[in-house]
Amino acid sequence: KENALEMRGIMFNIDDENNPALLCRPMKKYFNINENPFTTNLNISNLDVLMDKADGSLVSFYLDKGILLCKTKMSCHSDQAIAAKALILNVNYADLYERVKELTKNGYTVNFEYVGPNNRVVLFYPEQKLILLNVRDNETGEYVPYHEIYADGVLRKYLVPSVDLKTVKPRSFIRDTLRLTDMEGYVGILQDGTWFKLKTRWYSTLHKTKDDLMTPEKTLIAIANGVYDDLYSLVSSDEEK
Repeated sequence: KENALEMRGIMFNIDDENNPALLCRPMKKYFNINENPFTTNLNISNLDVLMDKADGSLVSFYLDKGILLCKTKMSCHSDQAIAAKALILNVNYADLYERVKELTKNGYTVNFEYVGPNNRVVLFYPEQKLILLNVRDNETGEYVPYHEIYADGVLRKYLVPSVDLKTVKPRSFIRDTLRLTDMEGYVGILQDGTWFKLKTRWYSTLHKTKDDLMTPEKTLIAIANGVYDDLYSLVSSDEEK
């Protein structure tokens, strides 16, 4: 059901049970290419924007009694939410803090990927960062277009990188992406508003194998796919790096 796609961390203020107020609206659920009917037979020629897929935790900001707070999809008190809030309060993020607070006050949810050495999934980020993913209207659910966010001098510094669409070859896009290494993949938005994601084979192999390193079969698959060295780095200590 269409509304089920919104159940991905959406949050309401229910002080008034008869009139709940929407406080925070993360992106709705979207799927891998060919994962289900939502992303089957997509026309890549109709790409509107293609962005790098950041490898961390989705965090979203909201206002409660005038105070800017942060949440992940599941919690307002997770380690990632606490770390992201502390980061945006850092003096080095002062410009971003003011801009996010302004947007949130005006009824938008600003969604970021929180990454860093202590929040590693597969890719290693040597320092904590907030990577801006999108800005969404709480009431309508519409997304602020990527080019409008890019035009904002403050937000541009934190915005997730995009791909020059002139370099994308629609016929070989999936094959070319699957062959890439040292990245998770891409998030794409078509001109009709359809979202999709596509992960590299390198990333998918590491992600699956990392969760079950004690299974010899999966370790052998990692070796066969040529990613064992990368897998070893995932379990090496930060001190070794």
